[in-house]
Amino acid sequence: MLKSSQKMEEDMMEEVTTTIDGWLRSKGLDSQNVSDENGVLEFKWKRTDYKSALELVDAMMGTLVAELIGSHKVVCTGDGAVGDSLDFSPPLRRTPIIRHLEDSTGYMFREDEFAEDPNTGVLLDLLYTKFLPTFIAPQLVTEFPKVCCKHRQGGRQRFDLVVVRQVVITVILYEGEDPRDSYSHVAIKAKALAEIFEKLTDSQLATHVFPEEWQLLSKTKMEEVPDLLEKIQESLNDIWKGRVGSTMNASMASASACLVGRSQTKILFLMGQVSTDLIKYAQTQLGENIKMDLWRGPWNDVRHALQQIMTCCDTWAKITEELTGVHWRGDWEGPKHVDPLCRKFSDRAEQILNLRGVHEQLLGLLKPVEIQELRVKEAFIPFNAVSPLNINPLLDGIWAKAVKAFERRLEPIELRVAIRLRQMLTSVANQPHTMMAEFQRYNDLIKRPTISQELSQERDTLLVKLSERVDSLRADFDHKQNRVENDDAADEDRKNQAGRNMPGVVNTIVWVRQVTDRVTQTMKTCKQLLADLPRMEGFGETCKNFLEELSDYEKELFTTWQEEVVDRMQDDDDPIGVDTSQTLMKLGSDGRIKVNFSERLVEVMKEVRLLQAMGFSIPKEIVKMTVAAQKFFRHGVALKQVANFYNTMDKELIQSHLAILLEPAKQFEAVINANKKKAVTWNKTDEAEKYISRLTSASQQLTSKNKRLRQVHQEMADKVSSLMDLDLLNNEDKWASIVKQLRNRFYQLEHGMGFKHLDQWKTHWDYQLYKAMEHQYQKGLETLNENLTELKCELVFRNEAITFRPSMETIREKYYQKMKDFISYPTSFRGVAESSFFRQMPDRNGPAISTVYQNAERLFVELGKVKKLFREHVLLGKVDLEALVHDTLTEVHQWEANFKMVKAKGKEVSAIENFIKVDCISVSTAPIKATIEDHLQRLGDLLTSSLKKAAQDHITKVDEFLNAAFTKLDIKPETIDEIGQANQAYQDMREEMPSMLSEFAKFETKAKLLKSVAGFAPDSSATKKRWDAFHDKLEGVEKVIEAQLEKMKQAVNDAVTEYMADFTKFQARW
Repeated sequence: MLKSSQKMEEDMMEEVTTTIDGWLRSKGLDSQNVSDENGVLEFKWKRTDYKSALELVDAMMGTLVAELIGSHKVVCTGDGAVGDSLDFSPPLRRTPIIRHLEDSTGYMFREDEFAEDPNTGVLLDLLYTKFLPTFIAPQLVTEFPKVCCKHRQGGRQRFDLVVVRQVVITVILYEGEDPRDSYSHVAIKAKALAEIFEKLTDSQLATHVFPEEWQLLSKTKMEEVPDLLEKIQESLNDIWKGRVGSTMNASMASASACLVGRSQTKILFLMGQVSTDLIKYAQTQLGENIKMDLWRGPWNDVRHALQQIMTCCDTWAKITEELTGVHWRGDWEGPKHVDPLCRKFSDRAEQILNLRGVHEQLLGLLKPVEIQELRVKEAFIPFNAVSPLNINPLLDGIWAKAVKAFERRLEPIELRVAIRLRQMLTSVANQPHTMMAEFQRYNDLIKRPTISQELSQERDTLLVKLSERVDSLRADFDHKQNRVENDDAADEDRKNQAGRNMPGVVNTIVWVRQVTDRVTQTMKTCKQLLADLPRMEGFGETCKNFLEELSDYEKELFTTWQEEVVDRMQDDDDPIGVDTSQTLMKLGSDGRIKVNFSERLVEVMKEVRLLQAMGFSIPKEIVKMTVAAQKFFRHGVALKQVANFYNTMDKELIQSHLAILLEPAKQFEAVINANKKKAVTWNKTDEAEKYISRLTSASQQLTSKNKRLRQVHQEMADKVSSLMDLDLLNNEDKWASIVKQLRNRFYQLEHGMGFKHLDQWKTHWDYQLYKAMEHQYQKGLETLNENLTELKCELVFRNEAITFRPSMETIREKYYQKMKDFISYPTSFRGVAESSFFRQMPDRNGPAISTVYQNAERLFVELGKVKKLFREHVLLGKVDLEALVHDTLTEVHQWEANFKMVKAKGKEVSAIENFIKVDCISVSTAPIKATIEDHLQRLGDLLTSSLKKAAQDHITKVDEFLNAAFTKLDIKPETIDEIGQANQAYQDMREEMPSMLSEFAKFETKAKLLKSVAGFAPDSSATKKRWDAFHDKLEGVEKVIEAQLEKMKQAVNDAVTEYMADFTKFQARW
């Protein structure tokens, strides 16, 4: 383990001195220290020139650093140049003193200024000392003027080794008159070197001590980083403990040697290295790898990434805090270390998360039009020129300025959102839990000053609700406190508390802490959201007083428990401790075993363990008692189990198993009775161990066999119980299968597991099987006619008669055979023990069997009635439909009535079920329904064809009339006789026209009906056109006759005129 700072400095001083002495000896140089000053080594090196002296100091310093630090390249981890990298690789840099002073002061020195005046040397040394802070890297300051080289004592040349602002080695070369008298005076400030070395650390130390996975951090998934940090914790703990751990690199042996005896600054350096690597990793992951825009990227992705970063940083901060404040407490000097870099980075990530969260909540509460109007999406513009995860202190001002600009942009948006939130919170004001949930949901928004002020009334309402909630918790606490203190109600109350498997006092304390957590959480919410409200102070005081009361009650519970345990420890009659002089157990007069290991002691041991885990300090005497009892706890519990089994054996063993378990039970009791002859006490450890072993073995043999038998017994009980609900009538095969399983189980027990004397057990199960079978047998007999395996038949129309297929006689034969098989089933059943009492079952149920036969006769009577349902429907199949239609249908209404009848009968037939159940017989009506539907279809077709023919006959009559009429009308009368005949014909036509119009009307009526039922009708358009032509022609026949008469008259006149002319001519000749 690491040592104190003073001790470590002393050890480092000794190491520096020892290493320098060894190095001088290896170079053949004088190693005798001639200095009287503490912490300073002075040597004289003979015959060394300036250049050689420089090289020697180079080499010596390189050796010192390599051996004491482990590498020439180191990092300063202490005060001063913290974090600076230093390189001690030879040769070290040479810095002329005058040139450095000129660069530092801007003043150019002249050579004549360095006179051999002692004051000049003093002034130069003062100036040199003033500018020492500019020397950080290790370097040799050379070319000192003589006035700075103790020239009066013969010093001619000088150089210094400066490391981290301190001169650690000064070399002055002295020249004598005889060159052999020349020497180099070397002054080494060993103490200063030790202090510096204490602050130096190998720059590659982390690669030696950390797991190799840490070097591959950049390729590690972020969710795996916390596990890797735990390995880092193990490595650091191993270093602190001074051991090589399993998580370290293979080169840890040398690195560990470098740390032994060093200060805790090395640990701090390593912790800082982890922080730096972790932050670079996070920045790289978000920046280069996934190129995430923290301000405008998808909210869920950004939230997930930032939460992972915070988890990693918080994990590391917690690890450093736990290591230095808990695990290393007492050895770590100063306060516990909380890594500031990781904490700041985590805070920045949390701040970004909060800003994005506020923005997302604003987007969720505003409408799209409002988002555009208020330019909400432009709120992050102030961060465009800011690297959000850069926590360089120099950039903190820029970050703060961007945050303020962002908040100014949010002010008008927040005013609008406050109105929306007020409406939302007002709507749930009467629902405290919902209101609280809404406040917590918009916690980040409501905490903002603008919104907080706008929602002051709603926040005041919340405070009232929270006050009522705390009052309710208080009332509940008072009520339950009284119940817990009431012994009669304590057990019942514990059932309603969280830890039902915990001892009473622990359970009550857990309940108290749950109440405390709820009140504390309520206080936390109030401080976040309601701190500025006037009534908050009073509410806070109420919560504080309640918390104090809860704390006092918790202490009171613990104190009461503590006193009760101590009193029981001192109770002479029934102490809870283990009296090692007592026997392990004793057999009472009531035949029950009592183990001398208190039940209360077992509870106390559990209570002590749980209370210690909860942070309570348990008195030493109680801890001592439980530690002592722990030695016998295993034996005590084993004996308790044995005693419990023995004392409850009469309840544990099943009556039908007694014969099977008789032998192991005798062996078990023999071991118990052996304790009467030779009592075994707790302090006789070996004897107690052997006795408990024998007792446990005998008990386990009996309990294991009993447990096995009970398990099989339960399996069989489940199977037999299932038979109580398994219909025997239609599941005889399943019954047989389950009984076969029972037989196989007994066979396995007897031949596979070695159990004997199973006859009584088998008989027991046969009786159970008889009960189950008789139950199902009686149920089957009661409903046999209904639940017997279904018999199927069809109802058909054959040879103009309704009949069954198969025949009624065949159905009856099958039914009675199945009925007989079921009634006689128990006579062939043998159970698992080949018992014969199953044969008695039919005789014991004679009345029920008689009822079965009565039900059978009733069933077939009902089956015969099924045929009557179709007698009316099959009448069409018994007549000549074509002759019936031809002879009976003349008028339209007759056809119409028959069409309706066919349709109605079709519906009636369709409504009849396809299957008619008569108890267990299923009659299919599909065949006879198909026959009836066929009859109806045939009748319908005949009706349609006859109607069509009747309508067509009317048109035919009209066409015949028109044909005859047109023939007569086309004849032109030439003579008077012919005209007389034509007039008579025309008169006859007019007389027949009404009858023809009647034929048209009859046709139209029948055609309309035909179209409505068949969808078509004969075409009469041509006949109608001819009728119209006939009518027109008949109307014009008188004009034709008059014209014909005029023509005849003209002919007569012409004949007369011609006759007169001829007469005149004849007269003239005469």
